[in-house]
Amino acid sequence: MEPSSIILIAEIALILVLGLGWVYGSKRLNLKRHHRAIYSVLGLHLITVFLWMIPSGSSWIWNPSSGSWLLFVHAILGIIPIILGIIVIIAFIITPGMPLQLLRKAKPAMIAILILWAVAFILGLVIYSDWYL
Repeated sequence: MEPSSIILIAEIALILVLGLGWVYGSKRLNLKRHHRAIYSVLGLHLITVFLWMIPSGSSWIWNPSSGSWLLFVHAILGIIPIILGIIVIIAFIITPGMPLQLLRKAKPAMIAILILWAVAFILGLVIYSDWYL
């Protein structure tokens, strides 16, 4: 199996874990479970990004093609939710307890992170199908 296919399967698994963390964590007010899911997803996603996506995608810098704009948009839309996710996680780690104000302020950011990641994922699927299928 190609490494790119393994990464795709890993990213799909991360989306499933994220969904499970939302349903069985956040929705049921089990915030520890939700946080464990989020921390795991972000950590594993960073591993896939640094070990596969950046090295394999960096070739467009040296050999730009007609599809390189799509890879650029995918990269930008992928970096933004990673940075925002790290900021939200740090905000929750350094804030003692679980203040309701922080939860209310963070919810729109969490939704934006999820939407941006979903768009980046869909663009990644397009790139995968173009490059590897």
